[in-house]
Amino acid sequence: MATPTSSDGVEPAGPGPAVAPALVALRCLVALVLLMASGGVINGTIYASMASFFAVGREIATCANALAFVLLAVVALRRPSLLDGRAVTAAVAVAVVAGALCMAAGVSLRNPPLLLAGLLCRSVSSAWVTGVFTVALSTLPTGRGVLLVTAGGAVLSGAAGLLIPAGCSVAVACAILVACTLVPLALVQGIADPSLACIRQGGGIAMRDLKGFAPFAPLMLCMFLMAVASGYAIAFNQQNDAPVVNLAGDAIVAVVFVGLLAASPRKSEDLLFTLSVLLVVAGYLVAPYELVSAGGFANALLGAGRDCFHLLLWILLAFVGRRNLFMLLPVVGFVRAASSLGTDVGPSSAMRRTG
Repeated sequence: MATPTSSDGVEPAGPGPAVAPALVALRCLVALVLLMASGGVINGTIYASMASFFAVGREIATCANALAFVLLAVVALRRPSLLDGRAVTAAVAVAVVAGALCMAAGVSLRNPPLLLAGLLCRSVSSAWVTGVFTVALSTLPTGRGVLLVTAGGAVLSGAAGLLIPAGCSVAVACAILVACTLVPLALVQGIADPSLACIRQGGGIAMRDLKGFAPFAPLMLCMFLMAVASGYAIAFNQQNDAPVVNLAGDAIVAVVFVGLLAASPRKSEDLLFTLSVLLVVAGYLVAPYELVSAGGFANALLGAGRDCFHLLLWILLAFVGRRNLFMLLPVVGFVRAASSLGTDVGPSSAMRRTG
């Protein structure tokens, strides 16, 4: 990885010994598959189980996700010295386990405050794990390598979801959730540690680059709109308060992935953006015809459009990390906060349409 610099040319101490790119890619791939599978556990089991007595908890948790990502961005901007990778990870590991116990007990006892405590722990830990994963991903030397990891993760996570027992208990789901959070963190922590040390040593360098956020405003808006589509797909034609399970979206992403491998690397980003928009528009156009049939094709199109945009997002974030490591976590924080807010808006529009 090239030595990260700020826009004013300040260079921190070197990031330490490099890890073989192939090993980094493999570890990031496994981590991403597990992280994406954890989202399916949350939506398909935890949220579905609490819908009968604490339905608003989903919206509260998503807003808490947004606040956690904003907190990550602000800390990275103003107090990067607090980003002690090992110490924060140890605290997050405790929060993951405590959150899972609270969620399992909260659902079992039908206790909203206890369940909310678990969801808040989940939000904080999710922000940190995502940040560490993105830092690790940015150490890959090329955008094509990032595409291979993220596209592979998007496709394989669908298969991983099939391995989760259907109709499993909340306790089992929480145990799976702990594994799908801590294992990825263990896989990427060592990769990200040198870069996190650089960010800490950089002090407040990123604060001098606040004007550099202007180019990312369109990205945050696009992320918000794509998250609205994603939230719509999650809520549209739900079955037993759980999202429709449909592997057609994964098949579409797999076809897109193969096509991108054959295309010029310089055209990958444009193709991903175009395809993501077309798939989301197609999903919204098909949705009215599935109000009765609930075939799931609209959900598949919307999900595939979201996944294509996420591939583009990962490529862009990794590029930011290679160009200016000090700006990576702030950008990740604000972009993912926009995503969480959009995910909260999407289900509301789906409920109005299906209701």
